[in-house]
Amino acid sequence: MNALGLTTLKGAPVSQQTFDRMMSNPLYAGILRVDEWNVNTVGTFEPIVEPAMFEPRRTSLPGAART
Repeated sequence: MNALGLTTLKGAPVSQQTFDRMMSNPLYAGILRVDEWNVNTVGTFEPIVEPAMFEPRRTSLPGAART
C-alpha cells in the first residue's frame, strides 16, 4: 500500500488496519447501508472498490461475519 503512495489526510502512511477497515466499509463499494433506517441500496456514485472485489474481501477478514 505504501509503495502505491496511499496516505492519510495528514500525510501519514496508511496502516494495514486502516486499509482493512476501509475495505470492509460497504460505502467504498458503492453500497449505502444504514441499519437504523433499514436502508441497504446501491448509491448513485461511482464506487472506489468494485463490488465483486468488496464481497470476497469482506468475508475473508478476521472476525468477519460468516453467512
